[in-house]
Amino acid sequence: ADPGAALRETTFDLSADGGFVVTSWQEPGPGTALRVVLVRIDRISGERTTIAQEPGADLERPAISPDDSAVAFTRETHSTPTAPPRITLCCMRFGEDPVELTGDWDRWPSSVAWMPDSSALIVTADDGGRGPIFSVDPVSGAVTRLTDDDFTYSDVRPAPDGLIYALRSSYAVPPHPVRIGRDGTVTELPCIEAPELPGTVTEVTATAADGTPIRSWLTLPQGDEPAP
Repeated sequence: ADPGAALRETTFDLSADGGFVVTSWQEPGPGTALRVVLVRIDRISGERTTIAQEPGADLERPAISPDDSAVAFTRETHSTPTAPPRITLCCMRFGEDPVELTGDWDRWPSSVAWMPDSSALIVTADDGGRGPIFSVDPVSGAVTRLTDDDFTYSDVRPAPDGLIYALRSSYAVPPHPVRIGRDGTVTELPCIEAPELPGTVTEVTATAADGTPIRSWLTLPQGDEPAP
């Protein structure tokens, strides 16, 4: 009833039986800093219980499993003057300690959803200028890439039949609905036609002296006329 600023810019999920909510919750940290913990709120009584917290990290994007036995979430460590933040995927069975699933994965999960049978977590993450969909095993943390194209996916919704629906976009095409099959096949769903892009964007990779590849994008207007 009185959250103050605790729910500002946070996300939540409702259990399948409608009995409780898990949400991120901002609370005071060391000094003037804020930290984000996970709380469980009973829908009827409003009773709030902190179920996961970590002094040096923010716990966000909770997603309750369809069988209401666990919650998955992202963990973002606080940056320091000498260390950048790191975002990983975690899963916690209610009543047990959280388990970090993707500690060795060199990607930052940006959204989390469950397959309807609770067999896998479906996440999105930036990858080389794209935003593919990945499947993560909620026990072993094994990651499998599901899409492999020049698009970024968002608003991912797994369906009971094993298919996945999402919005897909790129520099050339605005967000449009698609369906992803079990084999990774992507089918565009009826939508408005995108306008033609007045130019091209081409991926370019250079190699540094130590062999490190450095990616960039070359943007050119239409035509053969000289351009700035």
